[in-house]
This record gives sequence, structure tokens and C-alpha cells, in this order.
Amino acid sequence: MASDPLDLAPRERVARWAVVLAVPVAAFVIGVIALPRPSAVGAPTASGDGRTPAGVVSRVPPQPRSRVDAVLGNAIRVHGADLPGPVAPGDALALRCYFESLTGLDQDWQVFLHIDAKGGSYRIHGDHFPARGTYSTTLWQKGEVITDDWAGAVPRDAPRGLYEVWLGFYIGDDRLPFSGGDGAVHDGVDRVRVGTFEVR
Repeated sequence: MASDPLDLAPRERVARWAVVLAVPVAAFVIGVIALPRPSAVGAPTASGDGRTPAGVVSRVPPQPRSRVDAVLGNAIRVHGADLPGPVAPGDALALRCYFESLTGLDQDWQVFLHIDAKGGSYRIHGDHFPARGTYSTTLWQKGEVITDDWAGAVPRDAPRGLYEVWLGFYIGDDRLPFSGGDGAVHDGVDRVRVGTFEVR
């Protein structure tokens, strides 16, 4: 029969409680030390100037594989994108877009990606904040070129065929309007077509 803790000598009671408390205390300490710290949207990560995330901002004109020229809201120039080669349903899907800040923005705009099956009604969505949420549009400075990576997957039910990649910037129901550049890449509802790829 187990002894009642109250029947134990004071030293034995302290020792027993020390063992009971040691595990949660150790877990708490390890959690405080080892767990990663979340960063807020728009908060800078490490780079040379301490303000911009490394690998995201440049002053060098980009060289996207699929080039376009479109201006949205007189504030952002869309230079184009690097699109994947042929992919299959279930494959990883990665896109890299290139934007240039033409002026400062005072709102935190989100990127929308509409990856549409050509001639059909199937769409893959890729809405996200620029630069994986590390560099808000409110931080963009005139002349900066922003590299924006997005990663997702081709849904397993995606029909095979050619897909068109459309993008733009939005807050709620508002989109940055098309304001210049090549009208052939604009669809009339403030989306810019940056190219195509195949699902097969």
C-alpha cells in the first residue's frame, strides 16, 4: 500500500515534490530558450541595412524569364515572373515575380495570383503578402526592385493543359488599377498576365 505523502518526513516530501515539478519546469525553460520567435508582417529580417529582408530587395533591373511591362496604381511596375516548366497534379508549384516600387505606398497591399486553366473554369489561388510577409508595401521605397516568391502545389484534381498566370494587388474589394504599360497583358479588371505554364 502506498504511503500517504503527509506521513513522510519533511525532507522526503520536499524531494518528492522536487521530482514532480522538475519535468514541467525543465520543459518551460527549454521552450523559452529554444522555440522560434514569430515576426510580424512587415518586420525586417536580417540584411545589410537592417531594414530590408535579404534576397528580396535590389536596385538592379530584374531579368525575369517571362517579361511584361505593366504599371498598377501609378505605384508598382510589374516586370514579369519566373514560371515553372511542365508540372503534374500533386507537384510542388513555385513562382517568382518581380515588382518595382515607383513611389511610396501608405497601405499594406496583398498580392493575388489567379492561375487559370486556359479555356476552362478551373483556378488555383495564390493570394499572399509580398516577400512571404516579410516586406510590407508600406516599406517599399522608390526605385526598389522586390523579388516575390510564392510556393504552393498543383491540386490533384487540376485538369491537364495550359495555365495562365494573372496577378495584381488588392485590399478587400479594392485593386490597384492598371495605369500604364503594355495594354495587351491587362484584362480590363486590373489583372496582369505574366505568362503560362503546362500541367500534364
